[in-house]
Amino acid sequence: MKKILNRIERIHFYENDRNSPEDIVFPSCLTSLAGCIGLDVRHHVTEDGWKQRRLYFDLLACTGMGFGLLWHPDRCCSCLDLTLVNDSHDETIERGFRGVGCGVRIMENTPETREEIRGVLVDSIDRGRPAIAFGMVEPPESGLVCGYEEDGDILLGYDAFQNQFPCEKNDNGMVVLRDWTKVWKFAFVHGTPNPVDRDAGDFRREVAAHGVKIMEKTESRGYLSGQAAYHAWRDYVSENSLPATELRARHRLHHLLVGNLAEARYFTGVYLEESPKESPDARAGELFREIHDRCWKIWGVLGEYGDSEESLSEKFVLPENRARIAEYIDEIARLEQTAVSWLKKAAK
Repeated sequence: MKKILNRIERIHFYENDRNSPEDIVFPSCLTSLAGCIGLDVRHHVTEDGWKQRRLYFDLLACTGMGFGLLWHPDRCCSCLDLTLVNDSHDETIERGFRGVGCGVRIMENTPETREEIRGVLVDSIDRGRPAIAFGMVEPPESGLVCGYEEDGDILLGYDAFQNQFPCEKNDNGMVVLRDWTKVWKFAFVHGTPNPVDRDAGDFRREVAAHGVKIMEKTESRGYLSGQAAYHAWRDYVSENSLPATELRARHRLHHLLVGNLAEARYFTGVYLEESPKESPDARAGELFREIHDRCWKIWGVLGEYGDSEESLSEKFVLPENRARIAEYIDEIARLEQTAVSWLKKAAK
């Protein structure tokens, strides 16, 4: 037996088109899942022609991911995975599903649970419900299971990293997993979805309160968080005693971190600014937009967005450029502190 859900919107990183970026993977996956089961993802086209799925913005906010910044003590790119901003990975998943009005069943993939997962997964796909799987391709982040073959022995779906890492694909572009033992966790829609009003006052107050909690943390599950993460990032770019080869290598993590922060704050800011004008939520949203703009200024220190990695990393070596970047990081950290003060008012 086999079944494939072909009506689901593919997830992917930004492809230099007119679709707004959805580079933060879990809320992008959940947005596609929601659309597949008939929920409103709030498609929107801006005045200048950008196509957006506004549910993605809402989910960045209500999961807490859009308020986060992480730094790994060993300078690992895993700090870009903002599912880690909460007290547990499962909490992020639960908050996301709650934000679309769904219950969730989370299952760790172990030899003991594998057959049970197979049955749940086949049933979910048969009912027209894709599942979220963590670790479909190389990174342990989320992807979408959209189908199965051979009674669930083979899984098919989309992963944002499928063009960055070797993997088998079928004719419609879906990843083919003939061995899905490396998937470490699954999340399934549980029960009947119920409408949720993400604009309701109580919902927005809870989002603001949780945002404050995320932003005031200095540690999250072994990562530096919030202001502590900003300080570590600043020190990382300011170090002048390193050889040029290491400074060039440092540029990649820095560059990715800027992009992650810019997207998280901008789209979370859009959600916050949908509150009444001059409200504390909207004021915090304005500051988040300013943070996004500072991120672009950080990129501008080294050249134009889209310049070659070689060119950007070479300019990153220059002490005066990194000193200017450090100044912008300090500015962003201060903007965050002001945003927190507005969010505290919004939470009351």
